[in-house]
Amino acid sequence: MKNPELRVERVEGDLQAIDLSSLLQIAAVYADAFKWDEWNEWTKCPVDGKFFGATTSPGEPSACCNEPLQLAYPAAETVEYIQCELTRPGASLFVLKDDVQIAGFSWAFKYASPGVLAREKYRTDQMRERVVGALAGVGITGSLYYLSETGIQKDARYRGRGVSNDFYRLRLERAQALGLPAVQRTTINSPMYMTARSAGMTQVIGPIAERRGSGCTVTGKFAGGIEDSELSPRVLFATTFGD
Repeated sequence: MKNPELRVERVEGDLQAIDLSSLLQIAAVYADAFKWDEWNEWTKCPVDGKFFGATTSPGEPSACCNEPLQLAYPAAETVEYIQCELTRPGASLFVLKDDVQIAGFSWAFKYASPGVLAREKYRTDQMRERVVGALAGVGITGSLYYLSETGIQKDARYRGRGVSNDFYRLRLERAQALGLPAVQRTTINSPMYMTARSAGMTQVIGPIAERRGSGCTVTGKFAGGIEDSELSPRVLFATTFGD
C-alpha cells in the first residue's frame, strides 16, 4: 500500500468547539495506540480494573474474576476524557493527518504548580513530596507545561516515520513560547522514554535506561536516587528554557 501524504499540525481555534467526528477519530486512535504490547490496555476487568492486551476480546471471561471483559477505552467515555483534557488552561492539540483521517494525536496543558500536578497524578503523600522536590531540584517551582498524551495508530504507514519526535518538538516549542518549563510522565517501557531523552529532557525520577543498538538496557540506577513507589517503571522528565 502506498504511504499516504502525512502532515502534523496544531489544531487552531477553540479546542472546546472541535467537531464530534474529529473527537471520535482521536478516540479510536487512542484505543488502538494503547492496545498493543507497550501498554496492553485493550480490555479491562469490570471488578478490579486490571487491563488486558490485544489477545483478549470484550465479553470474554476475565482471568481475574470470570466476569465479562469490557473495552478499556469505549468511544463515548474516551471522547469525554479528551474534551476534559482540552478544556484545561493553555491546552494545545496536535494531530497527525493523512488525506482521509486523523492517525495520531498529542496534547499538553498548563499546571499552576508542581504541587497541583502531584496532587492530581499521584496517590500518596510520599510520591507527591518526591515529585515536588525533584522538580524544585531542576528549578521548577511555579507554573509548568505538562506533556500529557500522545498516540499514533499502529500501522507502518504512520509509525516509524519520526512523528513522535515531531509531536515532542512541537509541544516543547509551545512550552517555550508560553515561557513555561515542560514536564512529562511516562514509563521506562514506553517508546516515549527514549523520545524524551533524545529531545534533551532531564530525567528526575525513576529507573534509568541507556540506548544499546536498536534497543535500550535498564541500568539498575534511578534518577535522583528516586524510585516511584506507586509504580516502579514510571519516570518523570523535565526541562527548563533559558531566557
